[in-house]
Amino acid sequence: MALSRAPLLDVPILSAAFDLLGGISGFIAASDALRRRAGIPMAACEFLRGPASLPTAAELAWIKGPRHHLLPFTDGRYPLSLRELARGPIALYVEGRADVLNDPQLAA
Repeated sequence: MALSRAPLLDVPILSAAFDLLGGISGFIAASDALRRRAGIPMAACEFLRGPASLPTAAELAWIKGPRHHLLPFTDGRYPLSLRELARGPIALYVEGRADVLNDPQLAA
């Protein structure tokens, strides 16, 4: 949740950082200096170490819903079409069946 709200982060920046730092676990364990060397903007580093990065009561209540899912761009259910966008969202908040997000879609 925190990464989806951090300023100046996008999928390309995080993908590169995850590659350099050993995935999300390496990213979480990394110091600000390592994150900066991996391309994470200072504003994002400051946000992630501050209290604003903590989940809100509303976020915690929402995620507990039985049909609620938080899908990071690294999740196989994350839509491929969004992953290809230069500025696609880092994560999706999904209510319902997340497994259908890559199925053919029809809009009217």
